[in-house]
Amino acid sequence: MSPISRLARLLLIFHALVNMALGAYPFFNPAEYSAITGVEAPERALQDIGLGTIAIGWYQLIFTLQGNRKMMASTIPLRCAFAGLMYLLERPQPLLIYELVVVWFSGIAVFA
Repeated sequence: MSPISRLARLLLIFHALVNMALGAYPFFNPAEYSAITGVEAPERALQDIGLGTIAIGWYQLIFTLQGNRKMMASTIPLRCAFAGLMYLLERPQPLLIYELVVVWFSGIAVFA
């Protein structure tokens, strides 16, 4: 494994841990999450979103630690579609840039 690929995988591990942390916050404290982000939804819905985010982070952590290139590659089209959707919905540019950076590092981790 090349040093670039190793660095990309390390960043994907960090991304997975961040996803789990970001998912834990609305799961354990949905009212505060709603107040901070301005998202108006029932607490149960926010907890469900948090739980889903924790699961996504967990699966990303596991397949990255295992070096499962097929699984890493399978996330790239969905991430590109998500970035395209965020662009079409005119969401903030940092979100789009962040997702494209994750796509870039996923590609490096798979193909480098």
